[in-house]
Amino acid sequence: MRTKVTYTQQMLEAREHIAQIKDFYKHLRIFSIATILIFIIKADIFEWFLNSAAIAPSLKDWITWNIISVPIIWAVVLLIHGWVVFRIKFINWKRLKPKALKDWEQNKIAYLLQDEL
Repeated sequence: MRTKVTYTQQMLEAREHIAQIKDFYKHLRIFSIATILIFIIKADIFEWFLNSAAIAPSLKDWITWNIISVPIIWAVVLLIHGWVVFRIKFINWKRLKPKALKDWEQNKIAYLLQDEL
């Protein structure tokens, strides 16, 4: 009986890990598309500024820095996300919860189950 429970728990953890991997690849796709769009829009913004009016070099630098910093910061976040998913693989967050929170959850579940019966 204990083996079946362990196997079931392992299956749940494996499914959750697969969901995390899928979420990472979704994040990677969104990052790729958004980065391409940001750089396309950057070219259009510069063209618009250059054609519409005189632009101060400091404003041009400010726009460039802001447009380039978004993908850089996002890439760092994406790297951390990938590291968590593929290096740590799976963190059992239940073990990291404080005892008071675990007790509260158990009491709340018991209360809700009692209300349903």
